[in-house]
Order: sequence, then structure tokens, then C-alpha cells
Amino acid sequence: MLVPNYFDYVRLRNFLKNRNARVAMISEYTERKECQRLRTMYEMNELPVLMITERALIFQKIRIRFAKNLILYGIP
Repeated sequence: MLVPNYFDYVRLRNFLKNRNARVAMISEYTERKECQRLRTMYEMNELPVLMITERALIFQKIRIRFAKNLILYGIP
């Protein structure tokens, strides 16, 4: 799931935490080591969904592999 800005990310993060969803969440404020750990967990199918902000994808140069579906939350 690609989220365009941090405010939408926070809204979705809080919603998913209340539902106890198993989601890897990466924003532009997440440390690089934590990003790598969460991305690896997603790629190894330990976590079924990866939620990432657009800024994190661009500025941290994160490569997403093994994605079958991409959900854009709002206009990028």
C-alpha cells in the first residue's frame, strides 16, 4: 500500500493498530535498519502487507520486490 503523505499514513496506522492487523509500516521517519528489517519480513511472507509513504520510497531509495498488488491510497 503506497500512502501519499504522512498524515494519511498516521490515520491508516492508527486504524490498522486498532484492528491488530499484521502490517509492516515504513515512513520517512523510520530508521534505515528498521526499514530493512520490515522489508525483509514482508519479502519472506512473515507480514502480508507493506504500507509505505511515498516520501520514504523516494528519499530512502527503497526497492520493493515480490509485490503482487499495489494499492494507492489517494493521488500520488
